[in-house]
Amino acid sequence: MKKKNTYTACAVVCTLLLTGCQSEETEPVNLVVSVDVSSPSEERLTGYGTSLYRAQRKLGEDSSLSVRTFAHSGETVYEGPRIAGRGKYNERIGSELLKAHGKERERGTRSELSLERAADSVELSTLLTVAVLYTDGGVEDQSQVVRETIARSVERLAECKQLVAIVVWGVLPEHRDLWKDWLSPLGDRAYVRGSNDADFLLAELLETAKAGGA
Repeated sequence: MKKKNTYTACAVVCTLLLTGCQSEETEPVNLVVSVDVSSPSEERLTGYGTSLYRAQRKLGEDSSLSVRTFAHSGETVYEGPRIAGRGKYNERIGSELLKAHGKERERGTRSELSLERAADSVELSTLLTVAVLYTDGGVEDQSQVVRETIARSVERLAECKQLVAIVVWGVLPEHRDLWKDWLSPLGDRAYVRGSNDADFLLAELLETAKAGGA
């Protein structure tokens, strides 16, 4: 009788261990990223790249990633699934960010383009989406035309039910109020953060999206 109870106890423990090892099913997520390459500091750009690497590692197999640069102009540097290793990531994305940084010769950061392209990507997405803008937040041109473009893009984003959140990552203190004002129509789906506290928030938002946006 004692032997039988021992077998039963072992079976229960094994079942619990197997259940605990099973991965929870998660929803595929779309991560839309814009990276400001206008900064004169490669150290800041490297910080953007490291944060992006960590964020995209959290994506599931069926999720998608798009990465664009912006400064005076912009280009798409990657579209596809997550990249598993740091070496391959540096080859596919990190090196392209540095190239884009080196090619920028005209002064000025056209942040309105980053929001416009983010709105384009989110509208086309059939997946729950988290958008990230890596920038120090400085905007040289705050003309009426630029402000109207930003307002239209934010309005489009606000209408997208698939948008879980947009995070503006790395914004310097002197620029945060401006970005909070611009993104205010998005309510609690918009976050303006410095570089010190943004990664944990971004990880939480991606987990929320993977859980179905609950």
